[in-house]
Amino acid sequence: MTDEPNEVVVHHVDKCTNCGSSLASIPSGYERRHVFDIPPIVIKCTEHRSEIKTCPKCSHVNKAVFPEGVTHPAQYGLRVKSVAVYLHINQLLPYKRVTALFSDILGCRISPATIVNTERSCFAKLEGF
Repeated sequence: MTDEPNEVVVHHVDKCTNCGSSLASIPSGYERRHVFDIPPIVIKCTEHRSEIKTCPKCSHVNKAVFPEGVTHPAQYGLRVKSVAVYLHINQLLPYKRVTALFSDILGCRISPATIVNTERSCFAKLEGF
């Protein structure tokens, strides 16, 4: 058990289970039980919008720059890619099982080719090591 749970749920007793008398004004004591679980895992989608404005003086169309790494209309983020590579390389799961896990647990249809491309990118960045 822990002294600092993330959430406390109090289950109230309002009346005596023997005689039915109200217990609303009676001070409470508590018996504690802890349940440790993994919170629901969901894919988070962040939409990046590049603002477009036309200059009123020269009519030049100006576009805001997307953050580094945001290069395609739809793509997976670093955490998705990192977990996929970790599962394949460190946990030795075949590509098909990694993609099945992502689909079954996260509802995310990542392809084996995406994992291969991500691994190649990682290997290239780690080549000096």
